[in-house]
Amino acid sequence: MTLLELLEKQTLEKAAITDQESFSYAELIQQAKSYRNQFSDIKGCSVAIIYGDIKEFIVALCALDGFCKNLYLLPDRHTFPNMVVNDTSIVLWPDHEIIQAEEAVKAPCINTRWFIATSGTTSVPKWIEHQFESLIGSVKTSNKMSKLVWGLLYQPFRFAGLQVLLQSLVSGASIVDLTSEEVKEKLLKMHKFGVSAVSATPGMWRQLLMGEKLSELVLSHITLGGEIAEQSLLDMLKRTFSQAQVRHIYASTEAGVGFVVSDGKAGFPADWLAESKDNLLSMFIDDSQHLWIRSNAVSQAIVNELADKNGFIDTQDLVEVKGDRVLFLGRATGVINVGGNKVHPELIEQTLHDIEGVRGAHVYAKKNSVLGSLVHADVVVCERDDLLAFKKEIIEYCKSKLQRYEIPATIKFVDNLAMTQAGKLRRETMNA
Repeated sequence: MTLLELLEKQTLEKAAITDQESFSYAELIQQAKSYRNQFSDIKGCSVAIIYGDIKEFIVALCALDGFCKNLYLLPDRHTFPNMVVNDTSIVLWPDHEIIQAEEAVKAPCINTRWFIATSGTTSVPKWIEHQFESLIGSVKTSNKMSKLVWGLLYQPFRFAGLQVLLQSLVSGASIVDLTSEEVKEKLLKMHKFGVSAVSATPGMWRQLLMGEKLSELVLSHITLGGEIAEQSLLDMLKRTFSQAQVRHIYASTEAGVGFVVSDGKAGFPADWLAESKDNLLSMFIDDSQHLWIRSNAVSQAIVNELADKNGFIDTQDLVEVKGDRVLFLGRATGVINVGGNKVHPELIEQTLHDIEGVRGAHVYAKKNSVLGSLVHADVVVCERDDLLAFKKEIIEYCKSKLQRYEIPATIKFVDNLAMTQAGKLRRETMNA
């Protein structure tokens, strides 16, 4: 079943998009069908969508899924799929411009292949293939879910944003685009349109929690993903929204949605390693503490490219088992070497976040002629006058919780932390 066919099952007069000007499911469907008639010449082609606004993006997805052969969601206008994918004909949407001139095959399409770009730091992204069925595999539908108003904080052409968008559309809910506003404007817009469900990275949630009006929202569904969901943040969200369902999702562009944790605890149950969860997902930890997963929801193309002979994909996430819990340590590529000792910056950040008054932290390495590198931290704090005294408190707390080589050599107070376009903390290479 295509996206368009699924939307035709919704309450057609209901607003699919809520904004200054709302658009009903009926209007989106009508325009999608109109596009198919107007641009019948691209049936069977490969199409690359340039994101303009949320309405045009949704209409394009509805029109093109099941209509075109391949569907590429471009992260920007300058990243054409023909730079990284050997395709015979690619049409640029909405320009309707042929960017590769060979003759397209105008055969009817049923199973459109969706390609989503990874959000890595390289100049040319890696394209990951998905099937529509796998993209909506984690979508929840019910009468309750259809009444939600989702706040879209992720860019919808990236995997996390597309998941929120499809959850809203397939469940018959409404969505509010919040991707282009600053934090203050996001909160005002959430209030104005009655947002009741939000999915964001932990870094985004910390920014929102610094806003004055977040606690006044009536949120019933809260989701975290993309970064480690720390216990202190989970507890803070549950205190602020006691009636809300708080979940953290483990997912990636490559592996899709791995699993969802809804018990209010960081990490995931250790017994998930010993069994195949719902017969869909298997996991194990190798000798280097890498988490490997095998999911039936992952497309065969991804398995062929990334998986080992048993179908497992190395997530490059480091984990450790503590009691009945598996806890995330950080990315394997982000480990800091301090005099031969391995330091996980995410663990230091978690320690800093546990301190009352700290609203955000970024731990990184700087080169050192003696030890190779040292740990440094940028910290965002609540407004206060005694910053010098508070810095001493932070250092003393770190001394009580961390090994000597893990304690930040310097702590710098900053107004905000740089985020990537995917909403994650920007982690640069080592500073000199």
